[in-house]
Amino acid sequence: MPKIELPKPTVILGGGISASGKSTQFYPLVAKVADVGYLEKDVLNDEFLRQEGADTGGIRRYRWDGEILPRDDSRYFGEVKFQSYRFMLVFAKQQAELGNSSLLEGNYCKEIRQGYMGEVVEPFFDGVDCRIKILWCHAPQEVIRARCIRRAADRDRAKLESDDAWNALIEEQPPIPPELAQYDHVLLDTHNNTPDTNVAIATDYLLNQLVE
Repeated sequence: MPKIELPKPTVILGGGISASGKSTQFYPLVAKVADVGYLEKDVLNDEFLRQEGADTGGIRRYRWDGEILPRDDSRYFGEVKFQSYRFMLVFAKQQAELGNSSLLEGNYCKEIRQGYMGEVVEPFFDGVDCRIKILWCHAPQEVIRARCIRRAADRDRAKLESDDAWNALIEEQPPIPPELAQYDHVLLDTHNNTPDTNVAIATDYLLNQLVE
């Protein structure tokens, strides 16, 4: 089946808080769109936090296959978090200059609430012939909490320690941040919609809303 061709190079921010269903929606979407690269911030985080392995003599050092530092390590909050976001933008800019699109999967909730689009993203792509779009995954907070419990990922540990910790997270990172309304975006309901439905919504948005 022919892949969908976007009207011009597009930088797609695939956002949503932890366990909002991003990967489940974006994997099949990327498979249907031509010339789009896909990066997951969690994958980058893990690799930037990975340590050198024990057997690293000579060329084997390139394996870099040691343990991964936990997310509560100071290196994550001091360096890796920002390196990951920066790397995704650099990758997307290179792809746009080559005529390709990118889907950058990350949380983005705190960032959008703090002015990330106007202060960082838009200036970064100034002069590059591309569109910037946002696909936002969301679900009710109780559904997201149940998903976090079910997957039992190390990165979710702190937020699940108590009701107070969870409520503080949701206050800081609501499933749909109100600041999102000021940016070009589409919402993908990952609780009530199937991934196929969300892929259809996303592709229609990416194809039919050409904003110059």
